[in-house]
Amino acid sequence: MQELYVYGATKLQLNVYYFLSFISFLYLLYKFRKSKIIWYIILLFYSGLFGFIGKDVQNIYRIVITALAAYGIIKYNLFKNSKPWVNISFFLFSITFIISSFLNDDYFNIIFSQYSRYFILFAVYLFISRNREKEFFRYILTKVLFELLLVQIILSVFKFFIMGLTESVVGSVSSQGGAMATALPILGFMFLWIKRNGQLNRRDWIFIVGLMFIGFVSLKRAIWFVIPFIIALFMIYVPGRKISPRLILLAIIAVPLVFYLGVRLNPSLNREKRIGGSFDLNYALNYAERYNYGENSSDKTSGRGNAAIYIVDKITSNTITEKEWLGYGLRFMYAADYQEYADMGLSITSKGSATGVYQTMVSNGFLGIIFTLFFALSMLLQTKNRRIRIVLIGFFLWEYIFYTGIVLREPSLSFLLVYLILFSPLKVVNANETIGIKGK
Repeated sequence: MQELYVYGATKLQLNVYYFLSFISFLYLLYKFRKSKIIWYIILLFYSGLFGFIGKDVQNIYRIVITALAAYGIIKYNLFKNSKPWVNISFFLFSITFIISSFLNDDYFNIIFSQYSRYFILFAVYLFISRNREKEFFRYILTKVLFELLLVQIILSVFKFFIMGLTESVVGSVSSQGGAMATALPILGFMFLWIKRNGQLNRRDWIFIVGLMFIGFVSLKRAIWFVIPFIIALFMIYVPGRKISPRLILLAIIAVPLVFYLGVRLNPSLNREKRIGGSFDLNYALNYAERYNYGENSSDKTSGRGNAAIYIVDKITSNTITEKEWLGYGLRFMYAADYQEYADMGLSITSKGSATGVYQTMVSNGFLGIIFTLFFALSMLLQTKNRRIRIVLIGFFLWEYIFYTGIVLREPSLSFLLVYLILFSPLKVVNANETIGIKGK
């Protein structure tokens, strides 16, 4: 059985950390022992634990959660009375995905592994959509999601003291790859805002700081640029209220403060390259520019910004090749290591620079991009509140086009996204009143 390797962490540290993760898993299963459906949700948030145990166990885990999703669709007849556009969009996405994969000679395991992620998302959407009007269902679902997010925060604290700052391990949701440490806190903040219907109290803000701590211990940079913007939108734009002087003062202080602390706490964003380094706005912005667009303006082969630009240029110049319409195959994106990917000779030579949309282009082509967007937007457009809908679509497009596209591909994140779509309030409570911060 292949052992998990995490840069900067010893085997003993990982064993201790995942023992604590396993204890949290058992605790949640026991706490919600009366509902096997809630057990399924808990399973979705423990991919990292099964990944730590071993590749074979993780493969069994993926087969089980996919089989249970299929069983749920059949048992509860979830296609009945479901939104037709969502069904149609997923059907077209599936056909394109499978045809592209077979034409590119992908092997069954990788087709199943990658397609199952979207299938679970689709099944979760159908199930929650069917039951969202049931008060107890919403109550228990909200309760378990809050508990799961709290566990991620607690595990991140343990991680800090056990192995320090390291990228790959993210709570219980990921054992390899730290991108989830950016998307999870952002989705977690939006979940909490919707849970409270915008009425956040002091304890909620402590919880939000805990969510940002997840990004801190995983050395994430993007979160410090994005989450202040998301917080500002949900505090000011989404409510659509008359804004009190107290809230304006809070926004003026809180939003820049989050960015300021992020720059000082993330070693790669300050000159000293250490926790607690100096705040230099120009240095941080220049680093972000180099990271996204390469070391110089002539370098177009690295950087997530260049990956997005490549896609846009291909579309606007009408120079999409025949191969690019259906892609190169899943294995070149998701089974190749960094050197194997670089040897392919694609326009973006660094695998780490491949954004979500670029990954889709490589694996399933431009047709894959079209139907992935169609599928995602068909769900996002079901958000009742217009302003929340706009923010969710904006966040999704940023994450898919300019970041890793992980929100659709990781069941724990896509589950949170579906919750946001289907449980966003049509109206915010007390929409005609001014707001500030509530007490306890």
